[in-house]
Amino acid sequence: YRAGQGISGLSADLVLYACWEREKYAIVYHLNGGVNGDNPDFFYYDSGTITLKDPQREGYTFAGWYLDAGYKVQIRTFAKGTIGDRNVYARWTVAGAGSADGSGAGTGNGSAGGSGNDGSGTGSDVAGTGNGGAAGSSGNDGSGTGSDVAGTGNGTEGETGGSDDTQGDRSEKDDAADKKEEGTAGGTDSFAPEKGTTFTIKGLRYRVTGKSEVAFAGLQGAKSAKLTKVSVPATVKFRKKSYKVTSIAARALKNHRSVKTVSVGKNVKSIGSAAFSGCTKLSSVTTGAGLVTIGKEAFRGCKELKTLTIKSTKLKSVGKNAFRGIHPQARIKVPGKKLGSYKKLMKGKGQGSKVKIVKK
Repeated sequence: YRAGQGISGLSADLVLYACWEREKYAIVYHLNGGVNGDNPDFFYYDSGTITLKDPQREGYTFAGWYLDAGYKVQIRTFAKGTIGDRNVYARWTVAGAGSADGSGAGTGNGSAGGSGNDGSGTGSDVAGTGNGGAAGSSGNDGSGTGSDVAGTGNGTEGETGGSDDTQGDRSEKDDAADKKEEGTAGGTDSFAPEKGTTFTIKGLRYRVTGKSEVAFAGLQGAKSAKLTKVSVPATVKFRKKSYKVTSIAARALKNHRSVKTVSVGKNVKSIGSAAFSGCTKLSSVTTGAGLVTIGKEAFRGCKELKTLTIKSTKLKSVGKNAFRGIHPQARIKVPGKKLGSYKKLMKGKGQGSKVKIVKK
């Protein structure tokens, strides 16, 4: 038996046993040019403690895993009992350089103790130190000495925080501006978001699935638990790049208890398995003109779902039990010219005998 399914004709006591499916949570790695080691791609609630291994990047030194693109919260392990998908960001420094925020001293032998790329320096097998040191410097065409004397420089190309080489800290002002304009999460300004990167805009979470495509992957933020209306757009903009929203991820809103209405943009081609399963207050859904596939159990257990409007004339596939447990008198509204073919397509997908497929 499933949630929302009626039981009738009992003549004796009935014992029911709960059956549980383990939720799988993804770990998305933002490597910024590095190569991942033997790290897991997912975990479960009851997985043991996970200790992340160091990735590799030629010419760079790994400076740690972080939970945010601004490198504010460092992470090394996920404890048993952790839940929810996780994004982790690799931070790098140039091999032999000072710290990634530019505050560390450079080191070197002889003239390497000087600053800049074309500066002059002296030294006798003694490492130069200071902000003018090699790779840790902030100068170009500067001069310095390498024997127990800090190099200096006034140029423009040194290793400062947030440079292209070190991927150091961006200012809080820059981060805030990005969040205000385009949302929060994955990637850095120097690299296009990798496939699998997630980001959030106005409480809606998206996952990059292709060069210019994303999937709607769920809700995020303190207010999401009370959200009653979800509107999935046709396109979103992140890091000054536009993406088409082409799918609803599997289990995107599974078991969400407050959403009542959902509208889906015209570019969405697929609704994933169990995408809205268990949304017990969901009463109305409108899909866009581009829909091609509805996954299995997509609306299973949506007992208040009375109106499902399908605008698309391109629908080709409806998965098993996609409509099981929806309202017993629901109306599935479809384009008039597709009424006959859609009735055949949707036959036996779990809906009750009184659910009607009608012309919209």
